[in-house]
Amino acid sequence: MIVALPVFTEDVPKLFNLLKWIYQLGGCRNHGAVIVADADTPASHVLNLKAEAEKSFDTVQVISTPAPVVGWPAGPGSLWLAAAKYAQEQ
Repeated sequence: MIVALPVFTEDVPKLFNLLKWIYQLGGCRNHGAVIVADADTPASHVLNLKAEAEKSFDTVQVISTPAPVVGWPAGPGSLWLAAAKYAQEQ
């Protein structure tokens, strides 16, 4: 199973806390994760998220939207579309 973890700059601390909690609960071994970042999310933040996710998942991939998308529902929609395309390619 692939767990999609969408994120944009303002959600980075929330996703980091979620990943720490997943680890505390025992992780999700036997599953992979894909961090789907908005193109404006700083790379250093995304790499920190990846390092935390690697504690809990067998594999962690990082993908990004081709361009930043601002606002609701377009922003979240672009993240889920990127995740769906990634899953389809797997």
